[in-house]
Amino acid sequence: MSSIDSQLARKILRMRILVTCIAVFVAFILGSILVLLAGINPLMALRYLFSGALGTKHGIGETLTRFVPLFLATMSFAIGMKVHFYNVGIEGQIALGSLGALLVGIYAVGLPAPIHIFLSLLAAVIFGILWLGIAGFLKFRFGANELLTTVMLNYIAVYLMDIIIETVLKDPNSLIDQSQKIAATAALPRIIAGTTVHLGLFIAIAVAVVVYYYVWRTPGGYELRAVGANSKAAMYAGINPKKMIIIGMIISGGLAGLGGGLNLLGYQSRWVSGTFLGYGFDGIGAAVMGQYHPVGMALSALLFAIIRVGGGAMQRSVGVPYPLVHALQGIVIIAVIISAYFIEKRSEKMMKEGQ
Repeated sequence: MSSIDSQLARKILRMRILVTCIAVFVAFILGSILVLLAGINPLMALRYLFSGALGTKHGIGETLTRFVPLFLATMSFAIGMKVHFYNVGIEGQIALGSLGALLVGIYAVGLPAPIHIFLSLLAAVIFGILWLGIAGFLKFRFGANELLTTVMLNYIAVYLMDIIIETVLKDPNSLIDQSQKIAATAALPRIIAGTTVHLGLFIAIAVAVVVYYYVWRTPGGYELRAVGANSKAAMYAGINPKKMIIIGMIISGGLAGLGGGLNLLGYQSRWVSGTFLGYGFDGIGAAVMGQYHPVGMALSALLFAIIRVGGGAMQRSVGVPYPLVHALQGIVIIAVIISAYFIEKRSEKMMKEGQ
């Protein structure tokens, strides 16, 4: 790459970061206005938002715990986008990944802890891949749009989980509809005493590094990106677009399933009927906010985790209604999506001017 190209790339990167930061700032301003309209001091609310998530050992632990499935959901969506497969069914894949981990965690008793954990997480990955595979089959066999099929599979997954939890896996000693608890040997160990932070944090980061290396440092990753950039040109270059899309789907579904498995084995330990985690949808917003760059997506996922944990602190401390917290998340996502459109147009213009 020439020095001029390098300068242009850095200039575009700075523009992307600046516009994204402005979008997030505007989103928080709009959220503060909503809080003010609710009769609450927005400065106090924001103070408890960040102090609740980052101001105590407990808050930091909760934030990092929620970061794990959020980050993997973010990576899942980004990988799908690399091959232009719009996987908006991450929520369903997280649920099915949780189911896979739950089944092995409950029934594969008598195993040493490392093997039990490994098999539980492997089941989570496989379940996530298979659930996304339904949308892939419908796309390649019947030409079904994955935006529609993956969205519908989200609802099917949630209701399927409810049916299984209320029947086959129901805890007979519980007064509410929840599953049996996983065996102690399947539980991920805590890595920070007195918090909920578990080994899944390191696993998620390690997996993200491996995926990044594959996508950006290997011939297979180059082919993956080539198909996403221009499938026809990739095909003329001897690359099989369908094969690369399937590989991208496998990675995407596996990451989402792993996120569900890590969350269940490290944090939940069982599944309660009616659970809707929401990590899949937040992950989509975090991926867009992070500009599909690993570092950017990690920071974005962390911000969404902060909003989740800090939102509870706002509700307890100054009485911010929890729907307002969800509204803040939605405003952030909308602002980032709008900024992404501006960034794309501006980047194209800058590249043309730089030629």
